[in-house]
Amino acid sequence: MIRIVVVEDEPLARQHLVDLLEELPGTAVVAQAANGREGLAAIVAHRPDAVFLDIETQGFDLLEA
Repeated sequence: MIRIVVVEDEPLARQHLVDLLEELPGTAVVAQAANGREGLAAIVAHRPDAVFLDIETQGFDLLEA
């Protein structure tokens, strides 16, 4: 199972991405975040295999952290 965290500040875009990812076999969205601070906390808490990150949502700062 591929565990995924989604970081996106636009609620509709975030939900659409989550819906698409949850349709894929072998994947599980383990957390969602609306900003970089929440995203970092979700990554630390869930230790996902992949992160879908909106670069405009403090994405580069989150990558550095």
